[in-house]
Amino acid sequence: MDEQFLVLLIDDNPINAQVLEGYMAGLPVKIITARNGLEGLNLARKHLPDVILLDVLMPGLNGFEVCDEIRFNPITGNIPVIFVTSSEEIKKDILSQPHSLPDGLLFKPINKTDLLIHIRSLMRLSATRSKMQQEIDYLQNYCRRLETTASSSLEGLSKTEEMSILLLANLAEARDPSTGEHIHRISKYARLLSEQLLRISPDLQQYITDSYIDSLVMAAQLHDIGKVGIPDNILNKPGRYTSKEMQIMKEHVIIGGRILNSAISLYGEKSFLSMGMKIAMYHHERYDGTGYCEGLTAQSIPLCARIIALADVYDAMRSKRIYKQAMSHDDVRKYIADDKGKYFDPLVVESFFNFEDEFKNIFDQTSV
Repeated sequence: MDEQFLVLLIDDNPINAQVLEGYMAGLPVKIITARNGLEGLNLARKHLPDVILLDVLMPGLNGFEVCDEIRFNPITGNIPVIFVTSSEEIKKDILSQPHSLPDGLLFKPINKTDLLIHIRSLMRLSATRSKMQQEIDYLQNYCRRLETTASSSLEGLSKTEEMSILLLANLAEARDPSTGEHIHRISKYARLLSEQLLRISPDLQQYITDSYIDSLVMAAQLHDIGKVGIPDNILNKPGRYTSKEMQIMKEHVIIGGRILNSAISLYGEKSFLSMGMKIAMYHHERYDGTGYCEGLTAQSIPLCARIIALADVYDAMRSKRIYKQAMSHDDVRKYIADDKGKYFDPLVVESFFNFEDEFKNIFDQTSV
């Protein structure tokens, strides 16, 4: 590893801290310690450790409160937290109290093997993320080089845009493993829906051109790019969100809009990124105005976002997630039918019904 793995140990008992430090003495790690929750939070923000070993029962801020502060701070939100406690009741408290969940749990007296398994696993994860970041940096630099050489060539500009969407789409995939095949299926659904919309509503010919469909297929992959700004513990939480967590999760549409707005400053309003920004910001709007982030209704929701809204819901409901089981095609079909004119644009729903077998085949052929 190029940089030493950093462990922050927060425990009001110096003897416990010394024991843990001794167990990790043979590992290539650096350990910093805090004697209370407030000091620990300050050190976490200052040093951004690779993992935090957090005592739960401390005077002042307890472990739950410290964990909450760590999770909801965008600077520290992705740092893994392992609770260290002597209380078996903590298991019940973790599930029953409205607090953030830790990434691991160790009971005192600490078993050295259990501790080292946790630390070594997180060290491997840190190394993997570091390598992933290097690959992302390489792609970003490559995009900049393409942008430089594309200044006198439309063909070069096209290559730059294609490289950009691959980069951004893979950023989303790297943060949330479940989105890998999902984003590719969304593109296929988007083409089916847009082509069928032309057949059932000729009035849309002035909007849905061949170039519109091509842009939609590419831009669809960016619908959840804003999730790169959501902390891992919320993005991959195995249970229901608290109201506070749900509000943070909803911010992905705003984050996505900002990311793509910055990209538009490089490539211009006429690129697929403009459509991608509309999709990222508005694909959670509902036809009846009860969605987010702006509560838009009906035709005020961009057409591209109305199309992706149905495609995204279909695929998400058919997919198994850590917090839910997969639904059958027939069950999802009924949900979409029931929400026609409420969640979904009635014309988009009609387009789906005309091609629902193709939807089912796309999902069945690519899902695991």
